[in-house]
Amino acid sequence: MKLKSPIFEQGELLPAANPQHGGESPPLAWEDVPEGTASFVLLCDDPDADGGTATLWMLYNLPADLRSLEAGIADDFAPLKGAAHGINTRGNCRYDAPQPSCHPRRVYYRLYALDSRLSLKAGIARGQLVRAMEGHIISEASLTTVVGSAHTA
Repeated sequence: MKLKSPIFEQGELLPAANPQHGGESPPLAWEDVPEGTASFVLLCDDPDADGGTATLWMLYNLPADLRSLEAGIADDFAPLKGAAHGINTRGNCRYDAPQPSCHPRRVYYRLYALDSRLSLKAGIARGQLVRAMEGHIISEASLTTVVGSAHTA
């Protein structure tokens, strides 16, 4: 499985005009999905956050036929057919962009193909999601970008 974005390549700095700098999620797309995929989970982490790795975004139960997400996925994303947000490190059920800092930040997007849908309500914590995924991951893909520092944005 391969995860990509139309606005940045693996390891590249996001463009200054990218919506992520305003707090919106970037557009993402994936391909080469394995047979037997019943749903997807998307996790987004900032390992360079002050105080340790921050989870910026969790989406789960994304439909198996979905192959992309537009920029700026909002709290109300009914077209995603039952998908749900989990609670990120800041306590929000949405995408939260990395906070500006004195140094560039790496941001990891990880997509997991699961062999089932998860029986979880919306707004769960990361630990609950990770435990529920155990034994159901059939493929995963990742994409890394760098968000400019407060001095380069």
